[in-house]
Amino acid sequence: VDAYTKGLNFYNLNIATFQQQHPQIIESTKTVIEQAYRIRGNAKKELADYKGAILDYSKSIEMNSTLSESIYSRGVIYMETNNFDLAKKDFSKVLEINPNDAGAYRNLGNAKFQLEDFSGAVYDYSKAIILSISIEHRAEVYNNRGSALSALGQYQNAALDFEKALEINPADPVAIANKRELQPHLGGQQFFMNPTDMTNLNEIITFELGMTLTGMFNSKRYTTAEIID
Repeated sequence: VDAYTKGLNFYNLNIATFQQQHPQIIESTKTVIEQAYRIRGNAKKELADYKGAILDYSKSIEMNSTLSESIYSRGVIYMETNNFDLAKKDFSKVLEINPNDAGAYRNLGNAKFQLEDFSGAVYDYSKAIILSISIEHRAEVYNNRGSALSALGQYQNAALDFEKALEINPADPVAIANKRELQPHLGGQQFFMNPTDMTNLNEIITFELGMTLTGMFNSKRYTTAEIID
């Protein structure tokens, strides 16, 4: 904490001094100021000064609206402070800048899940899986997608996701609890993962909701290529 406090004090002084010395900021010096705001935002985040961090990230974004790092970091704070609509906007913006950011899809899925947009969450979790989300978050994404599928009544697909999470970590307490809670929806029968079924779930996402994310349909099957497109 002391290190972050010292760093914070340094950047407070650095930003103020630089702006005083360079009232007419040219493009080449804007990067220095933007980086100072971003790094100071990181320090404030570590000190749980979320309001201050958001202000600094917002200033960084104002100076460079294409810098996904500050937008992503602000989105994380919005998630932590339960501002899910704002988080959704930030992670969507990150994906406009970098369409292959698996972490942004994971967080966007989490925001949509909290907003009870379960079909949207399934889509984003699927994109995160297709884009090879880091092993650190892989079980979490399968668990979350399984929960979203369960909320949509897709119980067998949900069971496959919980099984996949357990394959990654057999002691995963969340997956174990999710699987247990799902059993009544499977007619009281244990649902065992068939490797072929698991592959199909990853490659072909099936919804039976009467509507897709982009239009009406009836039990249409979506291939990986269609999801990526």
